[in-house]
Amino acid sequence: DARDVLRERTKPHVAQHDFSRYRYLLHMPGSATGSYSRNLQYLWSHGAIVLIWKHTAREWYYTHLRDGVHYVSVDETNLYSVLQKLDASPSLQLKLRRGGRQFAFKHLSGRTLVDRWQSIMGVLQDRQARRRPPIQNETACTCDAAREVL
Repeated sequence: DARDVLRERTKPHVAQHDFSRYRYLLHMPGSATGSYSRNLQYLWSHGAIVLIWKHTAREWYYTHLRDGVHYVSVDETNLYSVLQKLDASPSLQLKLRRGGRQFAFKHLSGRTLVDRWQSIMGVLQDRQARRRPPIQNETACTCDAAREVL
């Protein structure tokens, strides 16, 4: 069961630079530090098979992810059986490693991220160039308003 897997096949803490030493990397929802975590984006760069614990959070690139192609979805009901299946199939392991690497290159590489941000900023720039933002003077918080009060 999942408790046995977590007890026998996990480490209490592994530095990110050591992730490449492991065959499987498990992404859990949330963050260890209480802030946004981009951990999942880095897991594919280690050449491991990424296991994603089932959760409801969403990132902008999740719509492009395919279970069984780029990662494997797991929870407490299937973690052990998924690991058994993966351990028994080198060809499936290879397929997932390749799929993960292709996904990371196509959706999370530097050029792709820059292009994404440029497209977002371009839309915002166009919207603001057409008209002034709809901010009421009485509710605006600007440095000029603060100086007028003084």
